[in-house]
Amino acid sequence: MEGLNIKWTKPGVPTPEQFELRRIVFLEEQGFSHANEFDNLDIISHQCLITDSDNKLVGCSRIYPYSEKDAWVLDRIAVMEEFRGKGFGLYVVRVAMNYAQLLGAKRFVLVNAEVSAIPFYQKLGFKVDGEPFMEEHCPVIKMTRPA
Repeated sequence: MEGLNIKWTKPGVPTPEQFELRRIVFLEEQGFSHANEFDNLDIISHQCLITDSDNKLVGCSRIYPYSEKDAWVLDRIAVMEEFRGKGFGLYVVRVAMNYAQLLGAKRFVLVNAEVSAIPFYQKLGFKVDGEPFMEEHCPVIKMTRPA
């Protein structure tokens, strides 16, 4: 997608912009708790922020090594409301997968994909791996795909 800026940070605390995007999408819009959204996994995660040519927040994600060899978790995938339904979500996930591959990923894992987003992730080649479970008030499921 033309005119987008991609910024990856090394493992650690999210940048103020990443924090703000996740706060809006996951806390305000979806009603998740602060403690659940900003967890200890941020410390080990590579964080991605995508902005447009005017530095407007578009989307974000984080990735970190999974407990299984050569697998990486794609997590905290979010797109600001005004950019949804225009292909930006697919772009955010592809950027995350590409970066994880540079770090050695041979397999991708979504440990808590929202059940309502299963068709979205299936477009990217993910398959359901297990049964749904609850994360706070939201049904989620594990999904995987090879790199």
